[in-house]
Amino acid sequence: MKALPYDATQAQASLNQLILKISPLGTLSNEAETRFQFIDELLTDCLAWEKAVIKVEHHEKGEYSDYEIGIPRVIVLEAKRDGAGFSIAVQQRAKSPVRKLKSLLDGDAELRAAMDQCLDYCHKRGVEIGIVSNGPQLIAFLASRTDGKSPLDGSALVVNGYDEMLANFSTLWQCITPAGVESRNLAALLGQGGFKTGIPRKLTSFLTAYPVVRYRNQLQDDLKNLADLILEDLASTPQVEPTFYAQCYCEPGALSQYSLLTKTILSSRYSALFSQKESATPTLVPLANKNAAPGPASNSTVMAEALANRPIVLIGDVGVGKTSFLKHMIHVTAKEEFERSIYVYVDLGSKATLEADLRLFVLAEIERQLYARYSIDIQSNSLIRGIYHGEIQRFRTSLWGDLYEKDRSQYEDKLLAHLVSKTENRPEHLKSAITHIQVGQRRPIVVMVDNSDQREFVVQQNAFLMANELARDWHVLTFISVRPKTFFSSKRAGTLSAYPPKVFTISPPRTEVMLERRLIFALNIAEGRLPVESIANLSLNLDSLSLFLKSLLTAIKRNKEIGELLANISGGNMRVTMELVAGFISTPNVDTDKIIRILHESKHYFIPLHEFSKFAILGDYAHYNAERSIALNLFDVSFPDPREHFLQSMLLSFLGHDSNHRNLDGFVFISRLIAEMQELGYLPAQTHAAVVRLTNKKLIETTERVTFEEDQEAANDSAPSVFRITSIGQYHLRRWIGSFSYLDAMAFDTPIFSDETLSALAEAPNSFSLSHRVKRTTIFRDYLTEVWSNAKLSRPYFDWHSSITVGAVSFEGPVQGLSRAQNGHSA
Repeated sequence: MKALPYDATQAQASLNQLILKISPLGTLSNEAETRFQFIDELLTDCLAWEKAVIKVEHHEKGEYSDYEIGIPRVIVLEAKRDGAGFSIAVQQRAKSPVRKLKSLLDGDAELRAAMDQCLDYCHKRGVEIGIVSNGPQLIAFLASRTDGKSPLDGSALVVNGYDEMLANFSTLWQCITPAGVESRNLAALLGQGGFKTGIPRKLTSFLTAYPVVRYRNQLQDDLKNLADLILEDLASTPQVEPTFYAQCYCEPGALSQYSLLTKTILSSRYSALFSQKESATPTLVPLANKNAAPGPASNSTVMAEALANRPIVLIGDVGVGKTSFLKHMIHVTAKEEFERSIYVYVDLGSKATLEADLRLFVLAEIERQLYARYSIDIQSNSLIRGIYHGEIQRFRTSLWGDLYEKDRSQYEDKLLAHLVSKTENRPEHLKSAITHIQVGQRRPIVVMVDNSDQREFVVQQNAFLMANELARDWHVLTFISVRPKTFFSSKRAGTLSAYPPKVFTISPPRTEVMLERRLIFALNIAEGRLPVESIANLSLNLDSLSLFLKSLLTAIKRNKEIGELLANISGGNMRVTMELVAGFISTPNVDTDKIIRILHESKHYFIPLHEFSKFAILGDYAHYNAERSIALNLFDVSFPDPREHFLQSMLLSFLGHDSNHRNLDGFVFISRLIAEMQELGYLPAQTHAAVVRLTNKKLIETTERVTFEEDQEAANDSAPSVFRITSIGQYHLRRWIGSFSYLDAMAFDTPIFSDETLSALAEAPNSFSLSHRVKRTTIFRDYLTEVWSNAKLSRPYFDWHSSITVGAVSFEGPVQGLSRAQNGHSA
């Protein structure tokens, strides 16, 4: 057991005083007297529970529990009158207070009834620890086992009388106090502390090899290289970049017609980043589309703000378009201003990954680009003498000044050594050079530090602090793009001496519009309407890629289902969207040869939703791989509890349900989530594990968009307090959960609590034939339906039967295909 950070001596003295006070009263004749005279004081004065977290006679669904302890509730205690003593055999004090429950219950109907009542309350209210006590006798046990066994097959902490209570008080203190419960010391004492024990096998355990990557054939490999080149790589080349941002840029903040989130949540994407209770919080100004109402910032507003010796902070989630906004300013909206200025663009996403000192790298990059783009060499003799003209004049009046007339050669040597010493301090020399250039050429210098959000948190924070220095001390117009978490943590930690009072937020553009423009742009390159030297000699499969791009364009324009998938499953991350599109063109999980053949023959191929879903879920793997997939298995479990197959879906549904448990921005407190799930019988530990999985896969989000994988503090001491559902979570819940493609994949990754079902699923686990896939998926769906029926998880916001009804249409294609194959040839 874990040691607790308190001294139990005073608590034990309080117990001794309580027993001395109660003992002369004799037996306590009823439950109310037992509670009032003994148990109330035992809990508060001896076991450190505050009265505020103890509910007495708690009513729920027509039943009353005597005590519910903790927020969230962690103990249910049933009190019985002292006169109804339990038949517990006396044992020597030297022995352990742990006893087998079955031996206690044999022949004691009174104790058995009390235990059954306590167990029932614990199961219905999602509480792990149950206690039955009549005052001097106390039995503490795990009402919800985490090893897959019945609670009554386990052991209990038993004290049989006041003498044993005093003798074993240190054990009670270790296990029943708030800190002891949090540390799960009772589970450790009873030998039931493991979370994972008892979770059954997954179908993947029957596979010959897992995970297995499917390899592309030559055509798919060629298409992948071309798709990566044309859809992504060429956009950043100097030859193509200006045209790309002129033709493909989409204004941020426009609400997608396909999003499954409400407009309220979409439009208030960053509004909850800072608490309204905090003083001196910055103003968040959204960068909106051209047709937005007055209020949101325009490019001119951003440029004006840059003149205030503060960095322009662009806050946005990964992939929403911060880079596009900056590049569009350079090449389009502020083109004339940038042509009159000297600008340096530093990309921390693709550069500086191995640099130990970020500040020195950025300064070296500024120096390099000044020379490469503007032929300004800050190491040239003439520029150095211009920069330090005043220093040279002062040197004439220094101790070495007399040498100017007496020994000009020696004087020049001393002056040269002095100038060399100035240039050896590279940061200060660059700062002086920038000041000289801005004054001499009357051109502002702009520094953009981009893509720091692709780096670890410490790099992001250092980049932010450096941008603050450049703007404040160097008087450089500085732009810095960061994630919400970076700015929030920097401010909260006090590392910013003068953070900007105004920051600009960037929300993603409409996915369908962005995709259409990108595909048209790529098509123009592939078909030669936009000549690009680097692919001028490429002809292999360019025609096939062109046909595929046209088919994708048609699908996005006419097939709402594919547009909806891409708009929601990417979570507003435009990079993920483009990776999905480029990956689909060449994935080995789709019959590319067949598609290309059809396109060559008829110039048209209707891309079905299930093909795109299959790729989004599997990627290039033969089976679902939780580590690599963009999808999350909602049916996976952390505890050996079959009801947990639906816990994550219940959480998502509750977060997405429009009711008064959500605030105006759609967030729900974690305490409210735990309480709601406890009413369904889930333990707080189960809910917490599910919240971690959902957050790490970005099906739900915190105000700072931090995941538990990215921020270890969030997983330990300073866990986020509020969560809301994302478009990724909505898509899983409303489109994927009951669909054929999703169930087909998750059948392999879900622990199966029925041996009969597992045997049926494992009939041909390595087969990819349509007949085996349809049979396997149907068996898995029926298994989940049976678990749902037995679980009795009745809530208005989620119903599994409704989910499979929605998904039934997705089974029609595979079933019809199987029927055609059986009538014609073997599947």
